[in-house]
Amino acid sequence: MPGLNISRLGLGLQGGRVGGGGAAPALSISGTPVLTATEDDAYDGFTATASGGTAPYAYSLVGTWPAGITINSSTGAVSGTPTESGSFTGLSVRVTDDASATADLDAFTIEVEAAAASIEATATASIANNAAPTFSGLSFGAEHADRVMHAFISYQDGAAGSAFTGCTIGGVAATKIAQATSAAGTNCALYSAAVPTGASGDVVPSISNAGATLDCQVSLLRAVGFAATATDTAAGLAGGSSFTRNNDCPAGGVQIFGCYRDGTNGSGNVDWTNVDELTELHFDTNQKTQSAAARINASAQTNQAITATNPGGGVVSFYMAGGSFAAL
Repeated sequence: MPGLNISRLGLGLQGGRVGGGGAAPALSISGTPVLTATEDDAYDGFTATASGGTAPYAYSLVGTWPAGITINSSTGAVSGTPTESGSFTGLSVRVTDDASATADLDAFTIEVEAAAASIEATATASIANNAAPTFSGLSFGAEHADRVMHAFISYQDGAAGSAFTGCTIGGVAATKIAQATSAAGTNCALYSAAVPTGASGDVVPSISNAGATLDCQVSLLRAVGFAATATDTAAGLAGGSSFTRNNDCPAGGVQIFGCYRDGTNGSGNVDWTNVDELTELHFDTNQKTQSAAARINASAQTNQAITATNPGGGVVSFYMAGGSFAAL
């Protein structure tokens, strides 16, 4: 029998095996991190990519990353919205292969710039004929270490002598900043509380001698970058086509005011001067309106006139309460 010619068959012997290939390449990882971000803004992100080793791969973050930044363990995509500012050093991304081998990106630092101070409305709600109103599941907006929630609450058709006795926002006891009240069962107040966590929650006002016919409304505002206690407050009530309260505000601070309007004259709207309207809630066929407004002031304001006006004129009842809050 003729001998077998291996070379003529195109085969070779390597490492005792027929065919080539050698050992699998060592596990490695590559990626280009984005090294800057802004608090409360979406991080531009990047993707780490593994090669070599033994698939499948699992990706993880190494070091103390800004809160809000995460990684997709299957794809290596790094994304999210940082909710804190600062310099975050010694960061990396690690890949682990199916044989438990690991590889890390070279360590790097991410600088997160602090968010600009802000004020925004997150929710409004109204409850009718309830002596113990609870506003459930209201939006609080994005979490933030410096988040303060402000609840402007009004009620009417309460029993004579009724009064606010407290309020909780997201389970946190809130501070009464200012209130305007009458003996006839109508009242409004601004409550504030530092509530850094939770995307939503309840606002629960406590009202003594409320009465079963009490109607209650709330405008909820989210502030970041300001103190939770007021530097100056103002409140009052009057009848007329407009109503003004004066208020001082430090440079960089925010003025937050709410108004309850009651009357059939006009369109039912509220116009504001020296603050910007954030909410307007109509009820009782537009005869009654609750509105909240705010403005961040770059320069200090002394005896600033905060005015609510009934468009088109005509006498209505105004109840107003608010205050100013210094920048952190």
